Formats: sequence, C-alpha cells, structure tokens
Amino acid sequence: MLDLKDNIPESSPRPHPEKLNKPPHSFSEAEISKARSELIDLTEAGFKLYWLKTKLDEVSLEWKKTITDGSRELEEHIKNLKVELDKEKV
Repeated sequence: MLDLKDNIPESSPRPHPEKLNKPPHSFSEAEISKARSELIDLTEAGFKLYWLKTKLDEVSLEWKKTITDGSRELEEHIKNLKVELDKEKV
C-alpha cells in the first residue's frame, strides 16, 4: 500500500488534526493568513484543493464576523462604563 506521507517532503505543510475541530474564533489572524499562504503554495504545486479553499474561506469569514461582533460588544461596554463614570462625577 502506498503511504502518501512517505512521499511528502518534511518541509511541506501537514494537516493538524487538532485544529480541524477548533471554532473559527479560536484561530489567530496569523494562523489564517499562514493557512491561506500554504494553500496557495499547494495549489500552485498542482494540488486540487478547492474544497479546502472553500472551508478556509468559510472559517475566515466566520472569524471576521466573530471579531466584528466582539468589537461591537466591547464598544458598547466601554460606552456604558463612560456613562457610569459620568454619573459618578456628578
């Protein structure tokens, strides 16, 4: 039986099973960027990874949405703290 792992150079990116089940918001921007860069490299090398590009696009979009939602919540919290602080001054 042919083991594909034996034919892949050590310098090639390898999948990380522990990351497959992580929620999108748990990835850093650097991890998503690195994954996109590695995907481009593999695609340019001839691998057909459309399914992986689709999944990465979904994770990236969900990550951006989560970050945006978190920013809104933080801004609202800061606004409420400022209102409370103004009340304390009076």
